[in-house]
Amino acid sequence: MKEQPTISVIMPVYKTPEEFLRSSIESVLKQTITNFELILVEDGSPDNCGKICDDYAALDKRVKVVHQKNAGVSAARNAGISLADGKYLTFIDSDDLLIPNAWEIILNVFKKNQTDCVVFGWKDFTADGQITEHKVTEEMKNLEASEAVFQIASDNFLCGGGYPWNKVWNAEKIKQAYGSIVKFTNRVYTYEDKLWVIEALEKLERVTLIPDMLYEYRYLPSSLTQSAEAWEKRQFNAYDAYDIILDKLDGKNRKAYRGALKFYFGFNFTDLRNMYPYRKDNIKRYKDTKKRLWKLSKRIKPGELSNWKYNLAWLYFLILGWL
Repeated sequence: MKEQPTISVIMPVYKTPEEFLRSSIESVLKQTITNFELILVEDGSPDNCGKICDDYAALDKRVKVVHQKNAGVSAARNAGISLADGKYLTFIDSDDLLIPNAWEIILNVFKKNQTDCVVFGWKDFTADGQITEHKVTEEMKNLEASEAVFQIASDNFLCGGGYPWNKVWNAEKIKQAYGSIVKFTNRVYTYEDKLWVIEALEKLERVTLIPDMLYEYRYLPSSLTQSAEAWEKRQFNAYDAYDIILDKLDGKNRKAYRGALKFYFGFNFTDLRNMYPYRKDNIKRYKDTKKRLWKLSKRIKPGELSNWKYNLAWLYFLILGWL
């Protein structure tokens, strides 16, 4: 019988510069844990990415390639999930790197802890060479999954944030809890990964944070040059995502629901406040942002924001409607 891979790693690939794609793939192939499968999902990239993926598959039987029409990162990850057969599951972006013994460190944590998910730190590498370190904890820490959901829903960095690439999951536990591995939503493209993490944790029990920084997140110049129109779309898509997150948590995890509510109100209110002096430059965007804050404010009940400044802002907005 074919041996089950210890770990499945899913890498969506689309318009990644060749030097970044090759180094990313090779960072997986050089792992000290050698029993794995690397699933490359080439998402209709119009360049040489598909051929590069095929070349690696021809050289290493642990590499699998899926070619599909361009459908976005969530669809690409879902295609990989459908093929994943490993005991453990993780993700990597096609322009990022793993340190060589990343999985060895993580699998030792799984052996020592009855945990369902291991979360680790990362380093940001900007296009101009700047490095920022993100430790998720100073020492190993175990959390109930419900507490991890609260932290992730209420912040972008607590518990490693809602990123899929700085977490390794016990895929067998997810399948036991849900019948299959949870799929990413195609309803939103901002915070879609955070929504997936929250949904995956819903029926799990335990999360372990470790202080090791095992992942290198590399910013490409193209990621910093999105148009104003693209940023505007992402703004409202983020509101859509948090509407879904609130609906998901409402009535199931009160602490996480209130944390998500506070976080959502905070960035929606800040968007509107920052736009106010320049509202005439894009009055439609300003009015649409105001409508979304009004919709959110009507959902909030007294005391749910658990922050006196936000409660004052909420009351101010409800009473004055931001003149």
